[in-house]
Amino acid sequence: MTRQEQIEQEAKNHSADVLDRHWFKRGAEWADQHPHWISVEDEMPPFDWEEDGTWRRSLPVLIYDPTRGIFVGCYESDDLYGKTYWIYDNGKRPTKEASGGYEWDNVTHWMPLPASPATEGGEL
Repeated sequence: MTRQEQIEQEAKNHSADVLDRHWFKRGAEWADQHPHWISVEDEMPPFDWEEDGTWRRSLPVLIYDPTRGIFVGCYESDDLYGKTYWIYDNGKRPTKEASGGYEWDNVTHWMPLPASPATEGGEL
């Protein structure tokens, strides 16, 4: 289901009133255009990629780690070893590595990346 379809469905669930549904959809679309920091205690990025059925990865997002700062990375799950971790530098580096492999780290928040100028009608 696309994001627009999700908004439409939630608007129908929200109210039977057409005007209420209209304003609900406008609010959801506005929120999508203005990303905000999400606590990892509340929600993790969805896994959008899958490779060989052994690992899954989110699309790139902004990551905040109080010990390292803000950077672009992905949330990854290695189903073969039952581990989850954040990666950055285009997937080349884990945010934390321990002798037994990748472990959880200090990432506290993440947020979706804003749309690129090309997808907003701009020219690169």
